[in-house]
Amino acid sequence: MAVALGAASLGGSAAAQTQYSVENPTPLPPERLGVLDRPRPGYDPIGLEWGPYYIFPRLDLSTTYDSNVFATPTNTQDDVSFAVRPEVFVVSNWPRHAVSFRAAAEERVYAIHGTEDVTNVQTALDGRLDITDDYVTGGIGYELGHEDRASPDNVLNQKNPIQYQVGTAFIRYVHEVGLIGFRVTGRIFDYGFDNGLTVTGETVPETYRDRLEYWLTPRVSYELYPGYYAFIQTPVNWRVYNSKFDIDGFQRSSHGYEVDAGVSFAIGGASVGEVFVGYIDQEFDDRRLKPARGVGFGGSVLWNVTDITSLRFALARTVEEVVATAVPNAVVPASSILQTAVTAGAEHELDYNVLLWGRVGFVDQDFQGTTRDDKIYFGQAGVRYLFNQYLNAGLDVDYHHRDSSFAIFNYDRVQVTARLRLQE
Repeated sequence: MAVALGAASLGGSAAAQTQYSVENPTPLPPERLGVLDRPRPGYDPIGLEWGPYYIFPRLDLSTTYDSNVFATPTNTQDDVSFAVRPEVFVVSNWPRHAVSFRAAAEERVYAIHGTEDVTNVQTALDGRLDITDDYVTGGIGYELGHEDRASPDNVLNQKNPIQYQVGTAFIRYVHEVGLIGFRVTGRIFDYGFDNGLTVTGETVPETYRDRLEYWLTPRVSYELYPGYYAFIQTPVNWRVYNSKFDIDGFQRSSHGYEVDAGVSFAIGGASVGEVFVGYIDQEFDDRRLKPARGVGFGGSVLWNVTDITSLRFALARTVEEVVATAVPNAVVPASSILQTAVTAGAEHELDYNVLLWGRVGFVDQDFQGTTRDDKIYFGQAGVRYLFNQYLNAGLDVDYHHRDSSFAIFNYDRVQVTARLRLQE
C-alpha cells in the first residue's frame, strides 16, 4: 500500500515506466490507465537513446513541513526537511525480450532535528524472456532505507530512525494464452537491520529481526468470457530468522499459506482490476505465539469514470512481522500483525498539464495474541503542474491519525511537501 501511495504523490515518471515496462510484453493501452499514469506527449520525458536502450534521468528536489516529526501523542515537535533524489531508469528497445535497470538515491536533511537525517538507496535490475506465447520475467533488487517514526516497530526513545537493508530476487513464468492461464511466481527477501541507540546511549537491539523470506505463488485462471477471468491462487511462505530466539526468548520463524478465489476483469476502457477472497494461516515455530488466521481478501479496481477522471479502490489483508517490544508489559509478545487496509482515491485532469489527486484510507492493525489494536486513518491530496517535458512541480498534503488501544502510540501528523522535478 505504501508503494502505491508514494507513486501517486511523486508523479512525472509513471507514464514512462508504464509505457516501457518489462513486466508484460503487451502493456495496458492508455485508455486502461489512470489519469496520472497516462502518456502525455509534449510533457513526458522522451529519454536519451544509447544504442538499443532508452535512458531516463531525473532529479527530484523537495521540501517538507512535518507537524509531528517523532509521531508522538503529546509534546509534538515540528520541522522542515529538504530532500535531493537523483534517479536513472534504463530500458531496452528490443523487438523481443526486454531488460531494465533503475537506480535512485535520496539525501534528506532536517533544519532542526539532525537526528532524523537519512540517506536512502534503491536499485533494481529486471528482465523478460519471450518464449513463443509464454514469457519469463525475473529480477534482483537492493534497498537501503530507514523506518519511519510512525512505524509500529519504532522504539519510542530511540535516538535515530532504524536503518535496514533488503535484498530481493524474483522469477515468474507466465502462460496465459487460450481459455486456461497459468503463472507461478517465486520471491526471496533478505532483511537486515542495524542496532540503534536510545537517547541515553543504550543499545536498541534490532539484529534479531534479520531474516529470509521465501514466497511461492501459483495461480490458475479461466476465461469466463472476453475480459473476465476467474482465478485461484495459493501463496505459501517461509519466514526464517537468522537468530533462533528473539530478545525475549521466543522463536519467530514461521510458515504460512493463503488460498484465494477471485475474478479479474477489463471492461473496455472503463475499468480494470481484480478482487479475491480466501483464507490466511500463519503458524510460528514457537507454539506460545498465536497463529495469524482468518479470512483473507484483496484486490484493486481502476474505474475511468470519464476521459479526465479516474477512481481507484484497493483493499488487502496481510500478515506483517512485528518487533518483540511492540506491546508494553505483554507476558507473551505479539506474534505478528493481522493488517487490513482499505483505500479509495480519485485522479482528475483539470487541464492537460494540470493534474489533481486525492485519497482516503483506513488501516486496522491487530497485534496477534495481545490487546493492542491500532486504527489508522489518513487523507492525502495533491496537485501536479507539468511545465514541459523537462520540468514539472507538485504540492502534496498528507494527514495521518492513529488511534491505538495503548494511548502512548496515538498521534496526529500533517505533512506538506512541495516538489520540483527535472527530467530528460
